Amino acid sequence: QAVRKELREAKSRINDGEFYPALGRGLEAYLLAKLEWNASQMQRSALLSELAIRVPTQAPQWKSMLDTLDMARYAPGQVPAPAELLSIAESLVDATEKEWNA
Repeated sequence: QAVRKELREAKSRINDGEFYPALGRGLEAYLLAKLEWNASQMQRSALLSELAIRVPTQAPQWKSMLDTLDMARYAPGQVPAPAELLSIAESLVDATEKEWNA
């Protein structure tokens, strides 16, 4: 899966300033691929609405993850450590895959 490659890329950036942007790009690419959307369709409200329909139990966690990644751009000291956030992202992707395909 492409998302695993994206998560490995983010993990490789864990000790530099590019971790949060790399993780954000990876998760965004994953969601776009799952929804079969192109980048021009990426609007937060539409994305969250679609996730609420397709993976209702995961939608709140996706909102939290996206909010955290936004916050990391402006206040990195206020967000979980990179390793913790990566673990959360991996668990979220796994749970989303199970629910999406159920």
